[in-house]
Amino acid sequence: MKTILDLPEDLVEDEIISRLPMTSLRTVRSTCRKWNTECKNRILFGKEAAAKKQFMMMDSRRICLMNLDLPKDNGDPSVEQVLDQIQISKVFQCDGLLLCFLMDCSRLLVWNPYLGQTRWIEPRHSFQHGDSFALGYNNNLNHKILRFSNEWEIREQLNNVSLNGNAYFRTSVIGFFDCFDFTTESFGPLLPLPPFHSYHGLHFTSFSCVRQDKLAVLHQHWELCRTIQISLTDKIGPNVVSWTKFLNVVLE
Repeated sequence: MKTILDLPEDLVEDEIISRLPMTSLRTVRSTCRKWNTECKNRILFGKEAAAKKQFMMMDSRRICLMNLDLPKDNGDPSVEQVLDQIQISKVFQCDGLLLCFLMDCSRLLVWNPYLGQTRWIEPRHSFQHGDSFALGYNNNLNHKILRFSNEWEIREQLNNVSLNGNAYFRTSVIGFFDCFDFTTESFGPLLPLPPFHSYHGLHFTSFSCVRQDKLAVLHQHWELCRTIQISLTDKIGPNVVSWTKFLNVVLE
């Protein structure tokens, strides 16, 4: 007997997903992993997203939208301040959702900038300035929030990332990073970073996500200050990682 998984890909994409209102995509995403991917592609790369041509940036504790369409007079791109009534100290991004921690530590804000929807999260116990947060989801696509304090061996950085529902963090252990699995609600073993020149001494390391299924690491060490190294994951999960060298950039 055929199931919904047997529907042709072009039928799902062109005749079903593309005809749904944006506000219904969250419900449809829970149908199966394939439909979840198609919904993400529409949100990130569909006609509606292409028409907006905007990206987010943090500026003086506030979130701003920058329009990529330059004016005809070749002036500066337009910048629109959003959520202008609150001051934000930290932001964590998960599949387009922004988890915002307020400067006054009073509560959290989950914001969907694409749909313009917000939801306030009240703490069970009072938030502290040393608290950190991450947003992710389990295998059933139910979103969850992780709260942890500075007692954890996690390095507080803006580029900690979410990938396939799991949160990935730099740690204080040199040459390693960690993953929180929102399905099992636990941290996995320490995972090795790519074998770059060195993680000792002064260096810069940054995480980012590629095509929703790979983790990229950019590394620059002071001893090789003119060289930027980038590696991508071949395999990534809470308990396993493997890397491949992607690019070396030599600065003139």
